[in-house]
Amino acid sequence: IVSSAPILVLNSYFLINVSSNRNGGEGVRLSDVNDAFMNNLLMKNNANEGLSMILSSNNTLADGNVSSLSLASSSANNTFLNISYLNENVDVDSSLTRKWYYKAYANDTTGNNVSNANITAYNVSNSYQFNLTTDATGYNPMTEIIDYINNGGNVTYYSPYTMYGSNSSYPTINHQLNITNLTNIYKDVFTFGLGSSCSVLSIPNTVHTLQNNITTTGTCFNITADNITLDGNG
Repeated sequence: IVSSAPILVLNSYFLINVSSNRNGGEGVRLSDVNDAFMNNLLMKNNANEGLSMILSSNNTLADGNVSSLSLASSSANNTFLNISYLNENVDVDSSLTRKWYYKAYANDTTGNNVSNANITAYNVSNSYQFNLTTDATGYNPMTEIIDYINNGGNVTYYSPYTMYGSNSSYPTINHQLNITNLTNIYKDVFTFGLGSSCSVLSIPNTVHTLQNNITTTGTCFNITADNITLDGNG
């Protein structure tokens, strides 16, 4: 759909490639639209909001730029995924969740991909958000991460996140992310090393370089696969 006049959408459940630019009113108005999915949106340089929602709930809008948006008249539980805009107006009976894409990549200190790494996210309130597992490429499947929830004009940010990476062959590592500043993340890198902890080395054909001194009175590294190199880095 391409238009230079306002687009009024009533009870539509799947819309893609919606463009409304340079008209004298709103770009697109959703009126009494519920449980719909809209993708690839471009609503810029309109006299009023790029997108307005009235009596519209439980909708998902993904991928695009709407310049500005307005939610009114009990337009609740709407999700905006990878949607760029400068301004939002959410009335007291409406709500939205803003999300971005997230993907992690795990490797070791010598650049080998690390599979079966668990990537776990906790938000600023230390509430669990999701757990992902990397495959042979070192990546996990693409997922979504919450930036904030605007409930009736009250905004709750989920950043900074604490992201944990764990794998049975390495010590657990973590770092923080501010999703509000970074938006989409297509390669959040977790680099595993031996750190300062004893561990089991179980991935064949890998090189592990010690990052810190380790003191132990017993067995420290248990090598359980072939062709593993342990570099003391001395």
